[in-house]
Amino acid sequence: MFKGMSAPPINLPGTRFYSGVKAKQSLVEEIKSIMANKTNSSDGSSAFELMAQALRESTQDGQLSDDALAESGISLLLAGTDTSGQGSTAALVMVALFPEVMEKLRLEQEKIIAQHGTSFTLAVLDDMVYADAVIKEALRLAPPAAAAMRQTLVDMQICDKFIPAGTLLWLSTLTSQNFTDPSLKPSGLKTLTPQTLNTLSESWRHIDLN
Repeated sequence: MFKGMSAPPINLPGTRFYSGVKAKQSLVEEIKSIMANKTNSSDGSSAFELMAQALRESTQDGQLSDDALAESGISLLLAGTDTSGQGSTAALVMVALFPEVMEKLRLEQEKIIAQHGTSFTLAVLDDMVYADAVIKEALRLAPPAAAAMRQTLVDMQICDKFIPAGTLLWLSTLTSQNFTDPSLKPSGLKTLTPQTLNTLSESWRHIDLN
């Protein structure tokens, strides 16, 4: 399935994309089977159950189909293994290259522990301003998912360019985060300044590709 995600969208037997689609369908059925056989012994605190609860609360009627939940389960698997692993590795490598950044991170963590203790809450995360910026900068320079492909469902206009329905779009996060904003230079973590932090906060907005 992972290989199929980066393959050309040619859904014909024998292609990597076709195999990826089949693998995804099989995984969806496996997740649905696990959901159907789920016992009542769970306390509802697993990552998947918390995500499912959040998705239900975001819908108008609070209902989601098994297919929708299974699709979300695949997203969780991808985020928890492939992208998180690559993103964490990139951040650790970049921090190791800049000892001064490591020192700033250490000082921020010591301050947070002194203020909040060792508990891990949303309030603690909100106070990790510098750590948040370091992670965003690492993801900007080395995004785990460097691009995504989508197909337009309706006619649209992007930057004065007419895009007809049915067009395949290749969306490059690597290009858009490194070469389109002159205030974000590809110099890395060493140049993180208050101005850079503000720019990163503006740049890293959630975009719903669906």
